Amino acid sequence: MNCKQSDELFIEPSSNRTDENQSHAVTSGKTERSFNQKYLFKNIEENAEMLIDYCVKTDTRWFTLLAEMQSGKTDTYLLFCSELIRLGYVDTVVILCGSSDKELKEQTIKSVDEFVPKYDKFLREKKNVSDEEINKLCGQADGDNDNPELTIKYRIVVIFGSDMKKYTNEYFKDKEIAVVLDESHYAQDKGMRPCEFLKMLGISPTGNKSELKANRRYMISVSATPYSEIVANEQSNQDKKVVYLKPGPGFGGIKLMNENGKIQSFGSDPIEGLRMALNRHNNPEKKTYAIVRIPPGISLVEVKLVSEEAGWDSFEYNSKKKEKEIFEDLTKRKISILRRAPVNNTVIFIKGMLRMGKRLRKTYISFLMEMAHSSNSEVVYQGLLGRGGGYDYNPNIVVYLHEFIIKRGYIQKYISFMNPDTPIREDSLTSLVPNYCRNVKNEESIRSTTELNMIIPVKVNISNAVSLTDKQLKLATIASFQTGDVSDLNREDQSDEIRAQVNDPNTKFSITSLKREFTTSKDVPEKIFKSRRDLKRVGLGSGMGIKAGKQDDEIHQIKLFVAYEDYEDFEIKCGDVILDARTKCGEKLKSNRVTTGKEMFSEYGEAKAEKKPVSRRYIKTTSLLTEISVENVYENGEVKTKKHSKRKNKISVKLLLDPDTDS
Repeated sequence: MNCKQSDELFIEPSSNRTDENQSHAVTSGKTERSFNQKYLFKNIEENAEMLIDYCVKTDTRWFTLLAEMQSGKTDTYLLFCSELIRLGYVDTVVILCGSSDKELKEQTIKSVDEFVPKYDKFLREKKNVSDEEINKLCGQADGDNDNPELTIKYRIVVIFGSDMKKYTNEYFKDKEIAVVLDESHYAQDKGMRPCEFLKMLGISPTGNKSELKANRRYMISVSATPYSEIVANEQSNQDKKVVYLKPGPGFGGIKLMNENGKIQSFGSDPIEGLRMALNRHNNPEKKTYAIVRIPPGISLVEVKLVSEEAGWDSFEYNSKKKEKEIFEDLTKRKISILRRAPVNNTVIFIKGMLRMGKRLRKTYISFLMEMAHSSNSEVVYQGLLGRGGGYDYNPNIVVYLHEFIIKRGYIQKYISFMNPDTPIREDSLTSLVPNYCRNVKNEESIRSTTELNMIIPVKVNISNAVSLTDKQLKLATIASFQTGDVSDLNREDQSDEIRAQVNDPNTKFSITSLKREFTTSKDVPEKIFKSRRDLKRVGLGSGMGIKAGKQDDEIHQIKLFVAYEDYEDFEIKCGDVILDARTKCGEKLKSNRVTTGKEMFSEYGEAKAEKKPVSRRYIKTTSLLTEISVENVYENGEVKTKKHSKRKNKISVKLLLDPDTDS
């Protein structure tokens, strides 16, 4: 299980060498927690002891571990499983992951190698264990082991991605096994490799205690975003113990980053957002790195031009280009370049990298940016946002996200979900599961009524709204809808009907001023904010908003709310215009969260996941060409992107094309 030294750009190498000039974080004033820590932290010991107690007292067989990104989950499950081996509950541990990422696998193997001496120290200092027993589990200090097959390292098997095909049930025959499904949210669909592998081992996806006990199995599912499993567990009243792994002192996670104002919106234009961030962090006296993820539809050539204009060096890092190819002329040493400050400010553009468990050295990073305007919640949390935290947290790093992601309330949802003190956790974790996550949906029911349906309030972009008359506001609203200068989060059918009502000359418009001195409208800003954040329709009240109305009403009503002062807590600024209306369509109402049934945590399916692509179309126009990207997202998580460009004239456009595309 010896892990070769990583030659990747971001992953810390297995060498124990330290740079004496970089042993301290430049901003915190405290010693930076090493990637190669030599002992187990107290919170890890406490978490593992808690899991052992559940095994002893309640014979729990399936654990779902909630652990925030970079919070020490690996050492926690390694200590727990090692204790299961020592106490005779199991004789083999399988660390399973659906990812085929070689670097992530090597990082896991390296973590096992580094854990063994920490476990040795733990047994000698915290447990009444003989030297003979410790040597048997951890190996002799001189490396000369009479029975290497009895050591922890030998009895822990790391299996990633396609490696699962190499193992048959015969290999695990007559063994008592604990299986760790690491990053359990990944490759979670029925018919995928993890599902089939667990099925081969006789592990029930519902956590059925008697079935797991009969097959002599323990199951530990670990993720920072185990949403479909959480919902399935509560939905079907499964035999799974959900355990929150509390991080230790000094951990900097999403909550701390948010409290410090380090999670920020770059607005609605990714290119302008990048330009803003590069200029803001362009400190000539302190050279830093920035890491920016480019989504489909944004040209690498364009973002490199933006970085060049801002005075930053730049290069690309993706699944096809490794560090040794990019930096062959700069360094021959196989260590992370992020260990040292750059000669010039440098932005690293990535595509599809740095997700799920990847560790990132952060001392010399000034900002991280996800340019995508929309992503599943797991993708947002597990991406650069999740890589920005940890025990080596740098409080100077700013994480930039698209304003749409911020306004959807992703950050607050995650903070509540991972907070063990949130009161609602005692009753239901499902209520804290964010919108837009894999294999979780809102159960819908048809409302049998003749009344019109509420909407999510629409923001209308109108300049100098507070100085306009009612008639001018009406005309400006119509103009904004005609040009598409509105922020409408409703379903497409409702949005179409709202647009039709605005353009209908018979529609009645009414205007209401939002001021704190007006008590009748004091709750409206908060209702608007929560409705748009949670994507839930709201009735602003018959007094202030639109009356319920009937389906056969021929005269439409539209209410415009004009803010005459800032409501900072509710993201409403002076001059904002909010539209409220009612529609005939939209009779499906959101109810409780349920799973789609495609995830393996409910029950096994016979057929493998079918490839049914959902196409997303991105169009980018320059003065010379129109570049169209079509991203096909398959149900098994696979993403394929195709690009093509159309010339606008005969001028050569080679310099504007991304050289990595087939354009």
